[in-house]
Amino acid sequence: MKKVKEFILDTWWCLVIIAILLILKIFLGIAVVSGTSMNNTLADGDLLLIHKTKDIKHNDIVAIWYEGKTEYLCKRVIGLAGDKISTKQNKLTVNDQILDEPYLLNQDWFTFDVTELTVPENYVYVLGDNRDISLDSRALGCLPIDDIYGVSLTDLTKSYGITKKTRYIFFIVLVLLILIISFTQ
Repeated sequence: MKKVKEFILDTWWCLVIIAILLILKIFLGIAVVSGTSMNNTLADGDLLLIHKTKDIKHNDIVAIWYEGKTEYLCKRVIGLAGDKISTKQNKLTVNDQILDEPYLLNQDWFTFDVTELTVPENYVYVLGDNRDISLDSRALGCLPIDDIYGVSLTDLTKSYGITKKTRYIFFIVLVLLILIISFTQ
């Protein structure tokens, strides 16, 4: 019993790290941006830190699963349940209010009008910021909230320089540090 207590006391920080990693795994995830439909906000290959939640707000960038795709779609939430979406004077409107969208890559994106629609309960209306090429709710319709993986907290690539390749290096360095610390005690 004494050896068990000594072991726990000597390695308590490992248990804390494991607990933190488990909590992070439950509440956070990573999504990879695929394609240029969110340019200039997000670039192809960017890594997003995702908060796994269904608490979605207007203008959130979400990772959403769409059947038939092999990766998540990363899009901006334009409409929530009950919102009326339409176009007026070549501007997007939500509940008859023209949206100010300074993040758009091309302000003249209207290749076709969005006919007025009301977002159904438990669905969202999403659009890419590069509307000229985005596969979004204009073609796919409103998407179920249940298909949302989560809301983007930050772009890890732009904020911290973490890419697909460097995330594995970061993980390996972290594991090596833990092993070094545990063997030096």
